[in-house]
Amino acid sequence: AAEAVLATDPEDPLARFVLVVKMMSARQNAADRRAVAAACTRILDRAPDDLLALKHRGLNLAEIGDESGAEDMKRACQLDPEDSGTWQLGGYVNLRLGRYRDAEECLDRSLALEPDVEEAVKQRGFARLQLGKAAEARADFERSWVLPTRAGSVDQEVLGVLVKFAERDGDTKAPVRLVT
Repeated sequence: AAEAVLATDPEDPLARFVLVVKMMSARQNAADRRAVAAACTRILDRAPDDLLALKHRGLNLAEIGDESGAEDMKRACQLDPEDSGTWQLGGYVNLRLGRYRDAEECLDRSLALEPDVEEAVKQRGFARLQLGKAAEARADFERSWVLPTRAGSVDQEVLGVLVKFAERDGDTKAPVRLVT
């Protein structure tokens, strides 16, 4: 029903809310992601600059390996160049698609706008690691580890990467310093 309303009125707040709820639950399987992307396409047919639809179509397409998700995020970043979250999502989408240089560029822009976003720093570290920039990746992982947004949680993936860096460099104290 929400999709029918959006087809005639892409600005309808209730229909948009229902679509967002569907988008959030679509993380379960590829068929749901395709359905969300199709709903976003219908919105974009009538409102080509709808940021919410661009971001969610881009994310859902990237999650199923569709390269056109990166184009949606590129467009969203052009429409909202001062929003660090849009750039961060662009970085994530490019990272998921294996477009590591584009991911790094998006995350650089995100962090230039809002430098202390732990998740953006961590994502940039993974992009840099894939690009062979080990020293920069390590610096990002170490920085993400101490940012205030961490709220005391331990990111096992980042810890594992930092332990491997420390082992490679013969620095047995590095992981202990980070955890304590």
